[in-house]
Amino acid sequence: MRLRFYRIINFFLYIIWELQLAQWKGWFKDNTYNEDLLNLMLNLSKKYKETAIEMGGLLIKLGQFFSARIDILPDEVIQELAQLQDKVPPVDYTSIKRVIENEFEKPINEVYTYFSEETIGSASLAQVHMAKLPDGKDVAVKVLRPGIEDIINTDLKALRRVIDIMKHIKWISSDVDLDGLYVEFYQTLRNEMDYKAELNSAETIKNNLKDFKDLYIPEYYHEYCTRRVLTMEYINGIKITDENGLANIGADKKKISRILIDTFFQQIVENGFYHADPHPGNIFALKDGRVALIDFGMVGNITPKNMRNIRRMVLSIVFREVDQLIDALNEMGFIKPKADEKRLAAALEYMIDKFWSRSTLSELDEEFLRGMAEESQQLIFEQPIQLPSNFAFLGKTFITLFGICTALDKNLDYGKLTNEFAQRIIKSEVTRLPRELTRMSRKLLTDLIELPNILDSGFAMIKEGSFKVVSKLPDMDRLIELEKKRATKLIFSVYTCGTGILSTYLFLSDYTVMGISGFIITAILFIRSLI
Repeated sequence: MRLRFYRIINFFLYIIWELQLAQWKGWFKDNTYNEDLLNLMLNLSKKYKETAIEMGGLLIKLGQFFSARIDILPDEVIQELAQLQDKVPPVDYTSIKRVIENEFEKPINEVYTYFSEETIGSASLAQVHMAKLPDGKDVAVKVLRPGIEDIINTDLKALRRVIDIMKHIKWISSDVDLDGLYVEFYQTLRNEMDYKAELNSAETIKNNLKDFKDLYIPEYYHEYCTRRVLTMEYINGIKITDENGLANIGADKKKISRILIDTFFQQIVENGFYHADPHPGNIFALKDGRVALIDFGMVGNITPKNMRNIRRMVLSIVFREVDQLIDALNEMGFIKPKADEKRLAAALEYMIDKFWSRSTLSELDEEFLRGMAEESQQLIFEQPIQLPSNFAFLGKTFITLFGICTALDKNLDYGKLTNEFAQRIIKSEVTRLPRELTRMSRKLLTDLIELPNILDSGFAMIKEGSFKVVSKLPDMDRLIELEKKRATKLIFSVYTCGTGILSTYLFLSDYTVMGISGFIITAILFIRSLI
């Protein structure tokens, strides 16, 4: 794992160094991508894709995440990273059997009457097998890959070290919430590797969507679920990208698109808890006309405040209230400090008017879409717009879902749809109003009741001369010492990576003695970084 740890750091240091050289050359000038910078970014993305496919683990997840970051990456790079598929060769059956028997503390044939040695799906974190329960039910069993927890822990530590380095590079850290991104990844991956958490997420979303009869979420069998093994009802459906399969069962693609739009609108705008990985492999068409949704390992949470602002955004776009849109974006952290809001308002108004100029997706020809994409990206680069870390997965979810729904229904009337959603939001807000007023009244009443006591206590303390302002700080000496040690380790780790790369270059360039000397120095620095 040590080798993997330093290999990841070395790879990211290489990327950082190449970008730093581009910065010194002035290639990042005016927040635009010139030809030289675009070629560099494209080459780096290709190398990243190759490395991620080879090493797996966190690197695949990280690449998939950045494939939705249109706020910081050009379209060519996004297309390259979007090719990353979370598919890896399966682990042998013996290892999977060992995991199941360790989890249930009994032989596998006492847990399942049948368990297929072949997989029906294999990804970087887990793989899925078909099985039968003692009562004869067909199930799909998701098993965490043996050793993956150690790999992800190593990858997260390496990513943390890389972020600590990047935080010292002002032109990077000033535009990206590095700590926020790390926390988002950490929490998401931890949840993905805890199947008890996935079980709870699936049942929460299933309960939230119980009124949507056209959406089906499989049953989960609690007694056959642990932190590393998840047993759910087997879904015998057709993937929504399987054109022939959909035709054979007479599936209505427009209906599928509408079901997905309605249910995700409910999850995101009304519930604030949503399935954050709606790729085609997790959505199936059933013979009875329903749509099945599976795999709730990656979910997103939206705070009540942000949910209100999302609703404001939808209404602002419908009624073309640009000022309200900017206020909502500001409250959610999308607009950087010291932004020229007048200039931003003019740009947003132009984009909204142009987008609304076409009424259906069928009118959005390839040339129009390409122009809109380029103008949107230019808007993001030129204007002080950023994607807050807590919206990173929501953005990816929206882009993925939009792609699926437009592929299913090319005549989707998004204008009519948006107006319909606006009406639903208005109706929902009216319904919420009495509850909100009641809550605010209760809080105000409680505060008013407490106010005389607070004032009496305050005046009494002032009169007695015992009124003090106390500022408590944590054990600063201990914290400073910990930060010093952390900084020292970071410095020696950077030196270790640098000398390692240089020594390898010298050794491969026939400077054998100098290369070996460099390896010795690298070993000494490596040992020092562990102290």
